[in-house]
Amino acid sequence: SKLKSDTTSFRVGLQAPNYAFCIMAPVADEAEFAQTFVFVDVDGVLNVGIRDRDDAPLLFNEANRDFAQSKRGARMQSRSDEECVQKLLSVSDRPLPEPTEGDGTYSDLVCAQGSHISDALAARLAEIVRTAGPKTSVVLSSNWRKPSHAGRVRKLEALVTKHLGEVFEFSSRTRPADERCAADRLKCIGDFVEANCGPKGQWTNRPVRLLILEDFFITPMDGWWCGHRRMDTVAAAEAYLLSRAQGSPVVAKLVHTYDEWRTSRGLRVQIGAGLTEQFTRQALGFLAQPMVCDGTSMGMSAMLSGQAPLVEKVASGQMLVGAAGAAALAADARWANRMMAMVPWLSMYLPCTS
Repeated sequence: SKLKSDTTSFRVGLQAPNYAFCIMAPVADEAEFAQTFVFVDVDGVLNVGIRDRDDAPLLFNEANRDFAQSKRGARMQSRSDEECVQKLLSVSDRPLPEPTEGDGTYSDLVCAQGSHISDALAARLAEIVRTAGPKTSVVLSSNWRKPSHAGRVRKLEALVTKHLGEVFEFSSRTRPADERCAADRLKCIGDFVEANCGPKGQWTNRPVRLLILEDFFITPMDGWWCGHRRMDTVAAAEAYLLSRAQGSPVVAKLVHTYDEWRTSRGLRVQIGAGLTEQFTRQALGFLAQPMVCDGTSMGMSAMLSGQAPLVEKVASGQMLVGAAGAAALAADARWANRMMAMVPWLSMYLPCTS
């Protein structure tokens, strides 16, 4: 295995053309009714891994870092060993990319002796899981899902439990596969999305958030192919995953924990950078945003499709929806008519849908 704004809430119809009034009612966040899947790679996300030509990546742990420090300025026996030492030293000295992290370097994220997990990065995963809320499934998409790594996974779960303050276990895993490249990993995640959100999935036609924490085997988004799609941006990978949901109301965010630079000697350094503050903020920002699907706030037409209990909550005022969602729902004749049939007085505030 590798090492490595919709801020105001309105009841349905309140923002219909030419009508507006204010009603006090309990606010229900649209995300409260959505399922969240957080896909977690381990190497390059919960530790820092360094690409080493065609060999297995180097784990940035205390032993490797201290060895490299001891060889600073020394002449190594082979070019390969020299490059390894130079990469380790470069990562050790490299300032973290976020200004808020002050004078910190990647050494702040090093794995302790005998561990494959950075304690600091495990704490950030716990923060993401906490923010994602109770309707969250954390999916292990790393090669660590192999049975041979079961012991490591238990230690990881115990570490996240410590930082989370409650018992943490991975809810699920992507299917077993012999993954060797970025496309293999993305396809496995896509298979999971299709199985759960596609036409035959448990979450078909129901709102789902996908958060993917992944370094893709320390691979940049430089034009590799997955199926018939070219992966040259983070957005391309997100679009691929949405396509696997086959029309279900799904939103996706890929946090690509990859970084690279060149040393003063021109040596290219590529790393799975882990959940730096910058990447953690991306994840937390996604979880904090109103759900947006096809340009409109979600909760509304897509959320209510086939969900009679939720329709009743909206109709009775137990559930509020965002303004954009209210407009989307009011514009959909099926839902506007259904709402008026359930609560006749809504016809005063919804536009004509005949």
